[in-house]
Amino acid sequence: MEIRYVRNLCGSHMVIKQAEEETAWEREMLLQNPLKELLLPDFVNENGEYILWYDITGRQALDVVLDTKEIDYETFRELCGAVASAAEKLEGLLLSPNGILLTPECIFIDNHTNKVRLCYYPGNPKGIGNGFHELMQYLLRKLNHKDTILVEAGYRLFEETAKEGYSLKEILRLSAGGNFREEENVLPQEAAVALPEMEKTESEEDKAKEMPCRIRLKEKKGHNSVLAGLKRWLLDKKKEVADRLPGKKKREEDVFVFEPEEVEEVRESRPTVLLSEINQMPQGIFKYEGEGSCPDLRVEDTPYIIGSDGNCDGVIKSSIVSRRHAKITKTEDVYFIEDLNSSNGTYVGGELLNCRVRMSLQRNETILFGNEKFRFI
Repeated sequence: MEIRYVRNLCGSHMVIKQAEEETAWEREMLLQNPLKELLLPDFVNENGEYILWYDITGRQALDVVLDTKEIDYETFRELCGAVASAAEKLEGLLLSPNGILLTPECIFIDNHTNKVRLCYYPGNPKGIGNGFHELMQYLLRKLNHKDTILVEAGYRLFEETAKEGYSLKEILRLSAGGNFREEENVLPQEAAVALPEMEKTESEEDKAKEMPCRIRLKEKKGHNSVLAGLKRWLLDKKKEVADRLPGKKKREEDVFVFEPEEVEEVRESRPTVLLSEINQMPQGIFKYEGEGSCPDLRVEDTPYIIGSDGNCDGVIKSSIVSRRHAKITKTEDVYFIEDLNSSNGTYVGGELLNCRVRMSLQRNETILFGNEKFRFI
């Protein structure tokens, strides 16, 4: 399923090619009975093919939200409850719940109310059964693992949905508005074992700790050998001077007159042209040039999330900047920026970015996060 995004003055849209033609009756039922849990698409005919346009203005995808925080109990409960409620209501309208898209980039959370909205996609090839299981698998790695009840509930749903021919109604009953905290012994303690790839192996951490030590020892050993060689050279030179001028006492500092010549040769061998080339490369710094008091932002590791939320890597305290406004990534020596469907947009060189579309950043380029101006250097 290919997804693209379009942003204009009217708002932001997620655009998907229709999987199969929706019947007029199905469309009419949804239009006459709108569900608060669902985002319904506008059908646009492009060259004989129907393209689905979802209005995602003021909302951010689940995977974007979980880039900067772990999923908490309330969000998990809200998400499971939305799936259960939407599936039940669709069946009540004699429509298949398989049309619900459950991929993280197609689940949206309202920026103001934090309510979950799901996309209805006629002819969804994955179906709600497989989709819900894969969603649980994704969420296990995003849970707040300090919340025991939340982790146990997540694993319970994951294990149940992994069973062949599992009852979707039973699973949705467990998750429907599910107040998991009221349930006793949701899972035995043994079941709270993380997936293999989630566990940290002590041996790998030990190797990481030991490696710098081995490197330092080698450097120290090499350093001592150089000093020993230099000492022998100085002693030989001192003896040579003493042999030439017998009877005259030489000061030790006179012997070191030969050392600067060697040091000077090392300095002259450094290629200064490399320094010039380095200066032309972006430093990964967003230098603030606005009228407020925002700090400069330095990108040291990527992905680097910029927004007003305190959990972001680069925090801009402004009401114009969305909580998760933009993301910076880096491939080799090239920096890229993408807007995360922010409310007031991201502008690069005066151009408004489509959400979730990467654009490369050039040195000295001007970037606006809403109306907060930065220069990339």
